[in-house]
Amino acid sequence: MLFRISTIYIAISFVFLISSCSSLYIPNKLQVVQIEEKGDASLDASIGFNSIDLQSTVALSDQFYLGLSAFGGGTLRTTENWAQRFYQFGIQSGYQWQRDSSANHTFGIDLGWGHTTSSYYNNLGQFLVFSGGTSGEYRKYALQYTYYLKTKVTDLYVSIRTTCIDAYSFRTNLSQPPQSHKKLFLEPVFGLIFGPDKLKFTYQVGYCISAHNDQSPFGGRPFIGSIGLQFRF
Repeated sequence: MLFRISTIYIAISFVFLISSCSSLYIPNKLQVVQIEEKGDASLDASIGFNSIDLQSTVALSDQFYLGLSAFGGGTLRTTENWAQRFYQFGIQSGYQWQRDSSANHTFGIDLGWGHTTSSYYNNLGQFLVFSGGTSGEYRKYALQYTYYLKTKVTDLYVSIRTTCIDAYSFRTNLSQPPQSHKKLFLEPVFGLIFGPDKLKFTYQVGYCISAHNDQSPFGGRPFIGSIGLQFRF
């Protein structure tokens, strides 16, 4: 199973690498939580498309949780003398409920907020804006729904996040003042979680789909993908 997962991940990574890397909005891993009782905590460390994603959660009760996240990375194009850097921090809270007493079927709804900076630099480390590249800052507001299924072999889930991006200051040209723009994205993902009780392997893959058919230079990276470890306490 792990070999198949790795093969799928590599294939999707290749598709991403041959696609455009100039998007301002870089979607992070969707935070999916499984609560058993009050006080449960977890730490999730994942690598994605040129990025590192850290997420932590704590259960405030057997149904409510609070989560924090940090996300960052970059893309280096040595042949074109530019590099992209992005970093984000966020907070999320959610509510879960089970369909039956066995707790094999869990449903969740989550609200989240984040702030992101995504910019380009030349090979001297100087701020750079060029045709096809977008640099700036944005706030992120998210509503997420999740269905989580426990099986004897592995846990799996399907989740969809609706994300509103408020890009309050971004540039596509240094000779023009910063612009502002709001945009909505739909982000469906599929994930697997498997391993011993306290140490889990995680895998997630999905898409980032713009809900607007406009000509704005502010776009989103089309793929979401990560593989990592989850520590449970």
